[in-house]
Amino acid sequence: MGLYTLITDHPVLAATAGFFVCLEGHYLWRLLGRAVTDQFFLRRVAPLDTIRNYSICTTTDLDAFFHMNNARYAREMDFGRWGYHVRTGLYSHWRNTDVRVLQASMLIRYRKEVSLLMPFVVETRLVYWDDASLYFEQKLVTLHDRRARCVSLSQQRVVGSLTPQQLMTMAFGADTPPPPLSDSVRAFIDANSAYQRDLAIIEKRELQ
Repeated sequence: MGLYTLITDHPVLAATAGFFVCLEGHYLWRLLGRAVTDQFFLRRVAPLDTIRNYSICTTTDLDAFFHMNNARYAREMDFGRWGYHVRTGLYSHWRNTDVRVLQASMLIRYRKEVSLLMPFVVETRLVYWDDASLYFEQKLVTLHDRRARCVSLSQQRVVGSLTPQQLMTMAFGADTPPPPLSDSVRAFIDANSAYQRDLAIIEKRELQ
């Protein structure tokens, strides 16, 4: 039986296989499920609350050593930040404006591997904001031992007519001040600024 015959005789099966193979269907399916769950089934939370997303390491997450692939940690944390925007109500305030919240930078530390079928939770917390960006601290914690297998800091740039402070005030109805700036977040911000300066110098040299 040729490939063409298989496709024409079993179009639904072929379309399903193409969806999962060519479009990474398991990710798109999970993205849809995550969006529906966050929007309609989970309780709303305050801006400084910790968001928790539960998951498990599956076969599609594994690398050549049968541990969770490094890129999958970043993807899980992406789900966590999305959940924060939806469950706090921030997303409902900026989605119909010219404001966009874009991932700008990320510092990630891999502390211990996650193995197949190991359940975990991603804890997401907004830890600071300034005139241009929101800053998140995230941890991927395995449930059986409560060990943080991976930790990260993320910067999300707020682009458009509103500043982060204006966005927070509009969403929560009060002039909510940012949390105190920790040493680790300050170092993260300073490192980003230093790298931007270095990159500008390199690009200027290359154009000469």
